[in-house]
Amino acid sequence: QGFAGQPGGYPGQPGMMPGQPGMPQQEMAPQFNFRTIIRFIMELAAIIQGCSLIGMMAGGWAQEMGSNEEQPLRRFGVWVGNTAKGAVTSVLPFLGTRRRQQTLQDVWNTETHTPAKPTRWWVVLGAAYFVAALLQEWNAYRKIKATP
Repeated sequence: QGFAGQPGGYPGQPGMMPGQPGMPQQEMAPQFNFRTIIRFIMELAAIIQGCSLIGMMAGGWAQEMGSNEEQPLRRFGVWVGNTAKGAVTSVLPFLGTRRRQQTLQDVWNTETHTPAKPTRWWVVLGAAYFVAALLQEWNAYRKIKATP
Protein backbone atom coordinates (compact mmCIF):
# COMPACT_ATOMS: atom_id res chain seq x y z
CA GLN A 1 0.00 0.00 0.00
CA GLY A 2 1.28 3.44 -0.88
CA PHE A 3 0.80 6.67 0.94
CA ALA A 4 -0.85 9.72 -0.60
CA GLY A 5 1.19 10.93 -3.57
CA GLN A 6 3.09 7.66 -3.87
CA PRO A 7 2.37 4.82 -6.24
CA GLY A 8 -0.26 2.53 -4.73
CA GLY A 9 -1.20 -1.07 -5.27
CA TYR A 10 -4.73 -0.63 -6.65
CA PRO A 11 -5.96 1.21 -9.71
CA GLY A 12 -7.52 4.54 -8.87
CA GLN A 13 -5.33 5.18 -5.85
CA PRO A 14 -3.46 8.50 -5.62
CA GLY A 15 -0.26 8.45 -7.60
CA MET A 16 -1.43 5.94 -10.22
CA MET A 17 -1.24 7.24 -13.78
CA PRO A 18 -2.77 5.60 -16.85
CA GLY A 19 -0.19 3.63 -18.77
CA GLN A 20 1.77 2.60 -15.68
CA PRO A 21 2.03 -1.03 -14.57
CA GLY A 22 -1.09 -2.04 -12.68
CA MET A 23 -3.43 0.18 -14.70
CA PRO A 24 -5.72 -1.35 -17.32
CA GLN A 25 -4.59 -0.71 -20.87
CA GLN A 26 -7.05 0.75 -23.36
CA GLU A 27 -7.26 -0.78 -26.80
CA MET A 28 -6.04 1.55 -29.57
CA ALA A 29 -8.17 1.37 -32.73
CA PRO A 30 -7.32 3.12 -36.01
CA GLN A 31 -9.76 5.75 -37.15
CA PHE A 32 -10.48 5.56 -40.84
CA ASN A 33 -12.87 8.37 -41.54
CA PHE A 34 -13.11 11.22 -44.05
CA ARG A 35 -11.00 13.56 -41.90
CA THR A 36 -8.11 11.15 -41.46
CA ILE A 37 -8.10 10.22 -45.15
CA ILE A 38 -8.02 13.87 -46.20
CA ARG A 39 -5.27 14.55 -43.65
CA PHE A 40 -3.27 11.59 -45.00
CA ILE A 41 -3.62 12.91 -48.56
CA MET A 42 -2.52 16.39 -47.46
CA GLU A 43 0.50 14.99 -45.59
CA LEU A 44 1.44 12.89 -48.62
CA ALA A 45 1.16 15.95 -50.87
CA ALA A 46 3.41 17.90 -48.49
CA ILE A 47 6.02 15.13 -48.57
CA ILE A 48 5.95 15.01 -52.37
CA GLN A 49 6.20 18.80 -52.56
CA GLY A 50 9.16 18.79 -50.15
CA CYS A 51 10.96 16.13 -52.17
CA SER A 52 10.32 18.15 -55.33
CA LEU A 53 11.80 21.27 -53.74
CA ILE A 54 14.85 19.34 -52.56
CA GLY A 55 15.27 17.90 -56.06
CA MET A 56 15.08 21.33 -57.69
CA MET A 57 17.56 22.72 -55.20
CA ALA A 58 19.98 19.83 -55.82
CA GLY A 59 19.57 20.26 -59.58
CA GLY A 60 20.36 23.96 -59.34
CA TRP A 61 23.37 23.23 -57.16
CA ALA A 62 24.63 20.61 -59.63
CA GLN A 63 24.16 23.02 -62.54
CA GLU A 64 26.07 25.70 -60.65
CA MET A 65 28.83 23.21 -59.89
CA GLY A 66 29.06 22.27 -63.57
CA SER A 67 29.36 25.85 -64.79
CA ASN A 68 33.03 26.29 -63.93
CA GLU A 69 35.57 23.51 -64.34
CA GLU A 70 38.20 25.24 -62.20
CA GLN A 71 36.25 25.07 -58.93
CA PRO A 72 38.18 22.94 -56.43
CA LEU A 73 34.99 21.63 -54.80
CA ARG A 74 33.69 20.51 -58.19
CA ARG A 75 36.95 18.78 -59.04
CA PHE A 76 36.86 16.97 -55.69
CA GLY A 77 33.20 16.03 -56.24
CA VAL A 78 33.96 14.65 -59.71
CA TRP A 79 36.84 12.62 -58.29
CA VAL A 80 34.66 11.21 -55.48
CA GLY A 81 31.83 10.44 -57.92
CA ASN A 82 34.10 8.71 -60.42
CA THR A 83 35.77 6.70 -57.66
CA ALA A 84 32.44 5.59 -56.22
CA LYS A 85 31.10 4.77 -59.70
CA GLY A 86 34.19 2.72 -60.49
CA ALA A 87 33.94 0.81 -57.22
CA VAL A 88 30.25 0.02 -57.68
CA THR A 89 30.54 -0.98 -61.34
CA SER A 90 33.53 -3.23 -60.60
CA VAL A 91 31.54 -5.06 -57.92
CA LEU A 92 28.23 -5.05 -59.83
CA PRO A 93 29.04 -5.03 -63.56
CA PHE A 94 25.38 -5.06 -64.67
CA LEU A 95 25.03 -1.49 -63.39
CA GLY A 96 27.59 -0.36 -65.96
CA THR A 97 25.49 -1.68 -68.83
CA ARG A 98 22.31 -0.06 -67.49
CA ARG A 99 22.97 3.24 -69.28
CA ARG A 100 23.40 1.47 -72.61
CA GLN A 101 20.17 -0.47 -72.06
CA GLN A 102 18.38 2.74 -71.05
CA THR A 103 19.56 4.43 -74.27
CA LEU A 104 18.21 1.56 -76.35
CA GLN A 105 14.93 1.68 -74.43
CA ASP A 106 14.64 5.43 -75.07
CA VAL A 107 15.19 4.90 -78.81
CA TRP A 108 12.54 2.17 -78.81
CA ASN A 109 10.07 4.39 -76.95
CA THR A 110 10.68 7.25 -79.38
CA GLU A 111 10.23 5.08 -82.47
CA THR A 112 7.12 3.27 -81.26
CA HIS A 113 5.39 6.34 -79.80
CA THR A 114 1.76 6.66 -80.85
CA PRO A 115 0.10 10.06 -80.73
CA ALA A 116 -2.36 10.69 -77.91
CA LYS A 117 -6.01 10.22 -78.74
CA PRO A 118 -8.35 13.17 -78.16
CA THR A 119 -10.52 13.06 -75.07
CA ARG A 120 -13.97 11.70 -75.81
CA TRP A 121 -17.01 13.82 -74.91
CA TRP A 122 -18.64 11.04 -72.89
CA VAL A 123 -15.53 10.71 -70.74
CA VAL A 124 -15.75 14.40 -69.85
CA LEU A 125 -19.49 14.07 -69.19
CA GLY A 126 -18.99 11.03 -66.96
CA ALA A 127 -16.16 12.69 -65.01
CA ALA A 128 -18.32 15.81 -64.50
CA TYR A 129 -21.16 13.61 -63.23
CA PHE A 130 -18.91 11.86 -60.71
CA VAL A 131 -17.44 15.15 -59.49
CA ALA A 132 -20.96 16.60 -59.03
CA ALA A 133 -22.08 13.46 -57.18
CA LEU A 134 -19.01 13.63 -54.94
CA LEU A 135 -19.72 17.27 -54.09
CA GLN A 136 -23.37 16.49 -53.30
CA GLU A 137 -22.36 13.62 -51.01
CA TRP A 138 -19.79 15.78 -49.28
CA ASN A 139 -22.36 18.55 -48.65
CA ALA A 140 -24.82 15.98 -47.31
CA TYR A 141 -22.11 14.59 -45.02
CA ARG A 142 -21.33 18.08 -43.70
CA LYS A 143 -25.04 18.72 -43.04
CA ILE A 144 -25.37 15.42 -41.19
CA LYS A 145 -22.30 16.17 -39.05
CA ALA A 146 -23.61 19.70 -38.33
CA THR A 147 -26.99 18.54 -36.98
CA PRO A 148 -27.02 18.11 -33.19
